[in-house]
Amino acid sequence: MVVPIAQMLVGRPISHFIMYTILLFVILFASFLFYNSSERVKFSNRPKWLTDLSRKKSLIRSVSIGIWCVAMAIVLWDQGLGSGFFALFAYIMAMLSVVVLLNPYKYLRWQHLIVVLVLGLVLEFVVF
Repeated sequence: MVVPIAQMLVGRPISHFIMYTILLFVILFASFLFYNSSERVKFSNRPKWLTDLSRKKSLIRSVSIGIWCVAMAIVLWDQGLGSGFFALFAYIMAMLSVVVLLNPYKYLRWQHLIVVLVLGLVLEFVVF
């Protein structure tokens, strides 16, 4: 039975529509920006926009911390105070680990990330 989208949306709480796939990718983007603001890491073959942006260390760190704060507000609103803080720090640690482990090997390419994002969204819509 095919249910129209408008009928599926009516009567559902807003927390039902928080997409953890998108939230994790936002945290991954903030972690990637924060990683690229490092002075100790020797980068090679960075895109021009990232090279220009990484010269402004305070700006890139402020933006990434701001993105983390927005993610914190969403997680705390959805999961509550105790479990929200724990989950947020687990998400941030996991995404920083992914960036630190995969970026030097050039595995964090936008084509791969788009495929993972689409698969995550399909799983989140279909299964959950």
